[in-house]
Order: sequence, then structure tokens, then C-alpha cells
Amino acid sequence: MIDNPHEYDVMADVEASHWWYRVLHGLVLESMARELPSSGIHVLDAGCGTGGLMQSLKAAGYSHVKGFDLSAKAVAICQRNELEVQVSDLRELANIQTPYTFDVIISNDTLYHLTAEQRVVFFHTAYARLNPGGLLIMNMPALAAFRGTHDRAVGILHRFDRREIEQLVQLTGFETRTLRYWPLGLSPVIFFVRAWQRLTNNSTSSVKPASDLKAHSGALNTLLYRLTRLELRCLGAAPFGSSLFTVLRRPHP
Repeated sequence: MIDNPHEYDVMADVEASHWWYRVLHGLVLESMARELPSSGIHVLDAGCGTGGLMQSLKAAGYSHVKGFDLSAKAVAICQRNELEVQVSDLRELANIQTPYTFDVIISNDTLYHLTAEQRVVFFHTAYARLNPGGLLIMNMPALAAFRGTHDRAVGILHRFDRREIEQLVQLTGFETRTLRYWPLGLSPVIFFVRAWQRLTNNSTSSVKPASDLKAHSGALNTLLYRLTRLELRCLGAAPFGSSLFTVLRRPHP
């Protein structure tokens, strides 16, 4: 998304209210509360975007929250909201905020910017920067069947499946706490919209398309949020979905 700065304006405008972000932020907060029930833990948001998740964390009582993003525009938005954020790169994780270690590293919808080799390095580095018992929390775009113009708009270079993440876990020594696709119920709609986009849009055009991210009416936004939350509470592991939410833990010695 770094080469499509307009999308950061869209994100900043809707992140606090949009159903998808509200669900994702809820998943992160619930995972942290379940695995590390203390608001005094140290959190790093690696690829924080315009800072919506960091604001949610602070509103929930987490006071030790830092972040970074590759986009100077996104970082400027964060800093206007008095968030402790710097410009940096996922590939520089080993050097960020040294010599401190963290209890939680969050990296939502960022891993697709890295090559396969760089993803292995990122996992190893995250493991080293976490305290024993610490969490690596990630959300990733999932499954190539859900590829569409949204991917071009925000720079999604790769969509993930469970097998890829399980292989990274085996290579790096993390324990898997959560690995689930979502949303399930809306997946058919997302699939057909994205399939239509692939059929009707010119993928060779130099003009960047707009992402799927937009404000919905209050009633529709509330309905989508409640349906997705109900699905996540009531259903077990989903067989597919357009996102893959992952919580990994560095084991205690």
C-alpha cells in the first residue's frame, strides 16, 4: 500500500468504525487477554498503518504500546494522534527498539510484502525479540481464490494458507495457539465479487484501482459486524475464509 497513499486516508477515516477492523481488533484484544492477562505488558505493532489498533489497545488499558510502519504518511497520522510510532521496515525488526524485548508483537496484513526467505527471517527475528511466553499475532490475506482488485490497490503480493504458516512454525519453534480462517459466512460473497473483478478489470493498467475498503451505512456495518462476531463465537475452525488469523507463542524454557 506504500505506493498508493490515498488508501491510508481511507484507512484512517474508517478504521475505528468499519466492521472488518472492529472484528480484527477484537480478535487481537481477546487473544491477548486470554494468553497474557495483564495490561502492563509491552506491545509492538509491526506495520501499524494509521494506528487504529494501537488506539484500541490504549483504550483497553495497554500503556506500553509502540509501533512502526514503512509509510511516512501513515506514521505522520499516528503521531498526530500522539502514538509512539517510527518509520521503519519489517526487515529491520532485529534493530527496532533495541535492546528491549516484547511480550506481544502484532503484524497484521504485512507479511505479504516479504519474500519467502524474508518471511523465515522475520519469524526467527520475532521469536528472538519476544520474551518467553510472548505472542506473535498476525492476520494475513488468505487463499488465492479471494484475489481481486483489492490486492492490487493495497499491494497484496501473496495470499496465505494454513500449510505455509504451519511450515514456518515448524522452522522457528513457535507454538500455535490460534490458526483460523475468517470470515466464513461472507466468503461466498467475497469470492464472487473478487472473481468478477478478475474478469472485468484490466490488470495491466498503470492506474491503481480502489480497494474494497469503504464506509458502509450504519445498519449494514452493524449487521456485518454482528454476523461475523457470532460466527467466530459459535463456530470452530472454518475450512476457508479471505483472512487467516494467527496467534503463535514463544514457549517458556
